[in-house]
Amino acid sequence: MKPQLILYAIGGIFVLLVVYTLRDYVLIGLISAGAVYLYKLITESNDRNDRR
Repeated sequence: MKPQLILYAIGGIFVLLVVYTLRDYVLIGLISAGAVYLYKLITESNDRNDRR
């Protein structure tokens, strides 16, 4: 095998490991971001209703 192919293989395995270990944190981040977005939407709509 060429040294370049070995480097690509190691890089690919490393990326897969990082993605696999951070998968849970990415899911938590997406869920919390969605929750914050929904909370802002709900509070903004309540503010508009209160002002009338």
